[in-house]
Amino acid sequence: MKKFGVSVNPLKTSPALGAAYALQGIKGAIALFHAAPGCTFLGKVLLTQHLREPVGLLGTDIKEMPTIMGGWDDLKKRITDVCEKFKPSLIGVIGTALAEVRGEDIRKIIEDCRLKIEDFKSSIVNSQSSIIYISCPDYMGGFGEGYAKAIEVVIENLAENGPVIPNQINILPCESLTAGDIEEIKDIISTFGLKPIVLSDLSLSMDGSKERFSNLPLDGTAIDEIKAMGRSSATFSIGEGMKKAGEILRDRFSIPLYPLSLPIGLEASDNFIRCLMEITGKKPSERIERWRRKFVDGMVDTHLLMAGKKAAVGLEGKLCLGISRFCLEMGMQVKGARGKPAPRIKCGAGSASMSLHDSSRDSKQGGQGTSDLEDLEDMAEGVDLIITNSHGKEISERLGIPLLRMGFPVFDRFGEPLKLRVGYRGSLNLLFEMANIFYENRFCNKG
Repeated sequence: MKKFGVSVNPLKTSPALGAAYALQGIKGAIALFHAAPGCTFLGKVLLTQHLREPVGLLGTDIKEMPTIMGGWDDLKKRITDVCEKFKPSLIGVIGTALAEVRGEDIRKIIEDCRLKIEDFKSSIVNSQSSIIYISCPDYMGGFGEGYAKAIEVVIENLAENGPVIPNQINILPCESLTAGDIEEIKDIISTFGLKPIVLSDLSLSMDGSKERFSNLPLDGTAIDEIKAMGRSSATFSIGEGMKKAGEILRDRFSIPLYPLSLPIGLEASDNFIRCLMEITGKKPSERIERWRRKFVDGMVDTHLLMAGKKAAVGLEGKLCLGISRFCLEMGMQVKGARGKPAPRIKCGAGSASMSLHDSSRDSKQGGQGTSDLEDLEDMAEGVDLIITNSHGKEISERLGIPLLRMGFPVFDRFGEPLKLRVGYRGSLNLLFEMANIFYENRFCNKG
């Protein structure tokens, strides 16, 4: 495999964009990039293309002189203007590399703005707006890290202590879950008699039901619900990257934490249901048991078609692991490309094997573990399926290998934000989606 000192076609997406994505699931929240104009514009385009919804992102649009001398005044003025014009429930100031590298004390700026807003007597200013600072320079990671950082900061600033609310639990879904996935998780939890508070809840704000344009999410997790998260009886963090946010709630409010992998596939979905049974002491509903039987039957029906097939997976972190585990359950072989070195995972799936490795760099050669789509193309030679986002279209066409679009961004297919791939029902959807691709291409000669 070729070795480079840089990423040629990066798989990683900006962490600042991940933080803005997290804020889209909070009712009345708005993301404010402290960055150059291009950062805000390009981020808005990507989110709008992926979600198929109008997304409001704002920026300070700092130019050359503020970059050199400091953007204090620009940020203060922009925060005040946003409060006056939009009256948001929450302003998430996202610090990008341009401001972070210069070393601006953005926390101090925000504190000055809070004091200034409290002094306003005019009714046009929403003095109830909460202002938080989310540090997301590009060198801190990717889309998932920025999303997780935003959730952590929201919890740190807004969650409050108080008497425990029986049957209320916190759900912290990772960035890989779609609005359809979150809706399914909420429905499953509700069948156990529990009331979930989801942070952030894209199933309410980005589900295609907007009736008018607004720069603010018209629905989602309310600020009062976030405050009440400190009074829940348990927390589920879904996806490895959300564990730290759950630990904040555990350490600050003594709320039991249940870290879970993405519930994709039989084993992961079983673990999710077992946790709910442990918390409530109840058995799953007949509906859940019926969907499990349907999924197992689907696995039997498709096993001969899928066993032994090879897939090249180019997804960020949590989704890469979840999809790879799912493929292993079906007896497939998986090659993985990730933003970080990944461990080898063992799975009792017959002779199936998976090598999740740092495909782009050998650390001994001085690489930083960053992977890109060029690495995925190298690994995809001879596989039966490529699984990555819409940027993998050119690879698929060059190699003549079918592409299953997934992750962020997916901008050349409709319905991705509402697709359901978690739980027994969602896993069955994914199973048939993959099996149908293999069936359509079963006579292809890869020579």
